[in-house]
Amino acid sequence: MLNIDHHQSNSEFGQIALVDKNSISTTKVLYDFFKSNDIKINSKIATALYAGLFDDSDCFLADMVQGTTFAFAKDLIDSGSDYKLCNKYIKKYQSLAAFRLKAIMHRKMKLFHEARVAVFSISREYMKES
Repeated sequence: MLNIDHHQSNSEFGQIALVDKNSISTTKVLYDFFKSNDIKINSKIATALYAGLFDDSDCFLADMVQGTTFAFAKDLIDSGSDYKLCNKYIKKYQSLAAFRLKAIMHRKMKLFHEARVAVFSISREYMKES
């Protein structure tokens, strides 16, 4: 079993574990692997890697984002990534299921401390509903 990840919680299971817990995204871990093994990154791969970076970095707003993150994004764009398509679909569009789930969450939201604190919960039932 192959385990490629960047999350702190990863226990590095599997026969091969390629885990970098300091990386901004799993796609960065893959990118580093490709680069260190002279694997050419074509436009389709670059687009997939960029999509993962854009999503994992919360559209470049996450605390872990730094100059090297943008250098990585530039490399992917220079490799032919369709970054505009990624930005458009990740930032502006969502699935019908996600839209429905957000509606359920807002409807079931509980407010505390004079509505200064909102608590949302997602149950299996809500997931099935959406």
